[in-house]
Amino acid sequence: MARPVNPYDRARIERRMPGARLTPLPAGAEHELGRTYLSGYWHQTYTVEAIHHDVPIWGTTVTVLWEDGRETTHSTKLDPRCDYLIET
Repeated sequence: MARPVNPYDRARIERRMPGARLTPLPAGAEHELGRTYLSGYWHQTYTVEAIHHDVPIWGTTVTVLWEDGRETTHSTKLDPRCDYLIET
């Protein structure tokens, strides 16, 4: 079960994306291309730009664009306890 969204995160998202809904993720959820998520750990939103399957050592990785403009590639899975899908 997801913990409540940090009020600071919720207010920031509502300012940037009026009308956005934060949807809890089910157990085992995987990143989807083009979707936007809230990282409960980093307290930032990001959009999935690419999904790379069968990467040696890491398995599946995702390239994401963070709300501050950084682009990174990582293999961190979604955490349904603290991450949310953002639907606009």
